Amino acid sequence: MATTVTPFAHYSGYAIQQSRGTPQTPINLHFQSGKWRPLTKIVRESENVSKITETQQKNDGSFADRSVADSGVWKNAATLLYSMDFTNPDECCETYAVILRKCRKFGNLELGLQVHTHLIVCGVELCDFLGSQLLELYCKLGCVEDACNLFHKMPERNVFSWTSMMEMYCRVGDYKETISLYYLMIADGIRPDHFVFPKIFKACSELKDYKVGKNVYDYMLRIGFEGNAYVRRSFLEMFIKCGRIDIAKRLFEEMKFKDIFMWNMMVSGYASKGDFRKAWRCIREMKLYGVVPDQVTWNSVIAGYAQKGQVDEAFKYISQLSDSEDYKLNVVSWTSLITGHEHNGNSSEALLLFRKMLIQGVPPNSVTIASVISSCTYLSLCLPGKEIHGYCVKRDELDSDLLVINSLVDFYAKCWSLKVACRKFNEIKEKDLVSWNTMLSGYASGGYYKEAIELLNEMEAQGVEPDIITWNGLITGCTKTGHGKTALEFLYRMFKMGIEPNLTSLSGALAACSQVKDLKLGKEIHGYGLSSKDVIIWNSIIAACSQSRLGVTALNLLRDMNLFNIKPDMVTMVSVLPACSRLAALYQGKEIHQFIIRHGLNTGNFVWNALIDMYGRCGSIQKSRSIFDMMPHKDLVSWNVMISMYGMHGFGMEAISIFQHLIATGVKPNHFTFTNLLSACSHSGLVDEGWEYFQMMKTEHHMEPGIEQYACMVDLMARAGHFDESLEFIKEMPFEPNAAVWGSLLAGRWEDADKIRSLMKDRRVMKSPGCSWIEVKRKVHSFIVGDTSHPMMEEILLKMESLYVQIKKIGYVPDTDYVLQNVKEEEKEWSLCGHSEKLALTFGLISTPAGSPLRIIKNLRICGDCHTATKYISKVEGSEIITRDNYRFHHFVQGVCSCGDYW
Repeated sequence: MATTVTPFAHYSGYAIQQSRGTPQTPINLHFQSGKWRPLTKIVRESENVSKITETQQKNDGSFADRSVADSGVWKNAATLLYSMDFTNPDECCETYAVILRKCRKFGNLELGLQVHTHLIVCGVELCDFLGSQLLELYCKLGCVEDACNLFHKMPERNVFSWTSMMEMYCRVGDYKETISLYYLMIADGIRPDHFVFPKIFKACSELKDYKVGKNVYDYMLRIGFEGNAYVRRSFLEMFIKCGRIDIAKRLFEEMKFKDIFMWNMMVSGYASKGDFRKAWRCIREMKLYGVVPDQVTWNSVIAGYAQKGQVDEAFKYISQLSDSEDYKLNVVSWTSLITGHEHNGNSSEALLLFRKMLIQGVPPNSVTIASVISSCTYLSLCLPGKEIHGYCVKRDELDSDLLVINSLVDFYAKCWSLKVACRKFNEIKEKDLVSWNTMLSGYASGGYYKEAIELLNEMEAQGVEPDIITWNGLITGCTKTGHGKTALEFLYRMFKMGIEPNLTSLSGALAACSQVKDLKLGKEIHGYGLSSKDVIIWNSIIAACSQSRLGVTALNLLRDMNLFNIKPDMVTMVSVLPACSRLAALYQGKEIHQFIIRHGLNTGNFVWNALIDMYGRCGSIQKSRSIFDMMPHKDLVSWNVMISMYGMHGFGMEAISIFQHLIATGVKPNHFTFTNLLSACSHSGLVDEGWEYFQMMKTEHHMEPGIEQYACMVDLMARAGHFDESLEFIKEMPFEPNAAVWGSLLAGRWEDADKIRSLMKDRRVMKSPGCSWIEVKRKVHSFIVGDTSHPMMEEILLKMESLYVQIKKIGYVPDTDYVLQNVKEEEKEWSLCGHSEKLALTFGLISTPAGSPLRIIKNLRICGDCHTATKYISKVEGSEIITRDNYRFHHFVQGVCSCGDYW
């Protein structure tokens, strides 16, 4: 006679009411010979699962060494469930536990669910032991919702149950919930053990919340819990990662026993902070205690040097250790050096190290690959980037690694093709937030705003919440391509979601306000971002404005600091000098230089380098050279800046002389060095020299030219009149040409301008509108081509009309070939008057005493008509006119230009 069983009420139907699909049919049980016998459904399903798992184990051999007894339990799980003797509760409990442990070990969730179903239908009450085993199964396999449901329904929760939950949340990265569970456990009267404390210290470490960590540590002492070595390591690591190495040092010194792991933590902590004196002292002390430094010890020091940009020091100690049997460069050592170079902007050196690493037979890991791909992205090296991708394809563990794939998506989005980036993005099965952010930023930066919005909506539909990095990528991407309106729409959506903007958001928003000419909103954002009277906040905002080409705003902020009684420091000076450089605000730059000297802020190379750049870009090349010569120690940036300044002023041979001096002193050039050098050759018409140095990159310095170097060579050939050769050179490039490359072809070939511009439009290559600036009475005025909004525009136009009459009398003839619009001839001539540099020049003439030198800056290359007109104006006005376009300087004096009409 068959008898059915009703499961316990508080667990009724739990396992068969999962959210994974259609609920399973309840299992009918029949009582026979003192045993509950399930029907064939569970037997058949369990046997199938066992066979599949056995086959998988047989194929990979990973479980070949397990005991015969365990193997028998696994393969016969269905048989065990079928033949279970419910008259012996202890035996049943142990059988269930054994099967659940096997499910957990081999990751077999489906069989675990069947076992849970069997428990329910058979009416077996979940005691603390069985409940903990089942809970640990769900926690280990990442079933957060299932684990939570079971945990909250458990009548009794012991320390093992609490530990399983905390471990699960810690593993999935929900550290706040981990800590919350800890406090609930304490309130529930459960005493933590040596499995609990390390998880809580890890959560505090990840959240950088040393105060909570200190509270947990103090509680541990109050209950008299000394902890084992694992616990001591965990709280040491927590304080170090939270930046409180002072507390870690005190606790470390109080410990009676210190193992190699603890010593290495202290060494790594000091090295990561850049306190190498204490790091080496720690190594000496560990030797005195009889603890021998190992590979991890030395790698910690090397990584510290590399992270702080002191790669030469890292190599120094590597060379000292290379003869020791205790040390050999492994993948961690190489990766530390490579990432150190990459993080500090030395991407070409990172790629050279990667090549040496492969030559020495050390296989890279995912972190290594991500760093070198980022280096290729930074240098726009498409061919090497694709080669590294090919290397990853040959190694499955790299090609499927999410960190590597995200780096490749970023690489293709910025250097090759958004289509390829999108295809790679779609291949990712488990996308993380970085994946979405990378693709969104790629769309925004490429001008694909519709696609960006669609992808953002898809991201939110899949339950992935955008973070501040998401919005910053969208906002800054839009502002870079001149779409301020779209950037502000993204800013509005960010606010609507309750996400507070940071400095990057605010700087992007200010740039967007500038593009849409919304002064009121700009002032509101300005006020929102400067509510704190902290010099660090001010410096960050000034730097953000300066980098976003909001130079006027940056200089105004510098003056506003005095109103708030904020004293500028060295960082302020380095942040604001580039604003003077971009605006050619020489007088303000001189005042800042004087402030630096008076307050003793000229102690670092970054200040000297910023001053060299400022004077050079403001037209005072002699002052740049004098500062360069008096520098006590020149770094590579110093040499690069000086080469660049000579190139911009058309002194190509002087730039080559500086480069040769650099090589003679043993300094290794990088990609920026060659970009500046090739640009200098281009400005001076040094075609043969340009080709020589382009080839030298590969032959002597083992550096693959990037898009910047190719653009310089196109510019060099185009300026020399070799248009057809330039076009062939572009076709043979290993990557798609960008706006800089196409723009180089417009020099001296205005008859081809329409064709090239149409091609750029078809390929969605953006080009900025012409804009010029001039500093008058310590205030910078800006003019955009065709813009008539300046308050003195009427006076400007009257003066310009008078100038045209005068310069025509001495030979000026308007060159209407530079007007691309299809309009009448007289309209073309009037259109030339609206060029931004002519508007700025005319304003300068009516706003300064007669004969005063004028300095004008333009964001694009000066056109031939403006160049000719300015020569004549300098003659009739008797003024020196210094114009800087985005390629070089032009010094106009008495009708002659310093470029010799070659630019």
